[in-house]
Amino acid sequence: MKRPPIHTNMQFNLPLPDAPAAALPRNKQRELDLALVELLISAARESTGRPAQGGGNEPEVDN
Repeated sequence: MKRPPIHTNMQFNLPLPDAPAAALPRNKQRELDLALVELLISAARESTGRPAQGGGNEPEVDN
């Protein structure tokens, strides 16, 4: 039996967990917010073909 071709633009709708949000210190929440923004910008640049900097222009973060 032959399989139908898989379409690359297929969207999967997955359920989100109903877990309560974790409480984070403000500095960690800001760090996560900035990382998410950088990730979204990099993804947008990747989809448009523009080169991304990949965080190379940021100093290392101490834990």
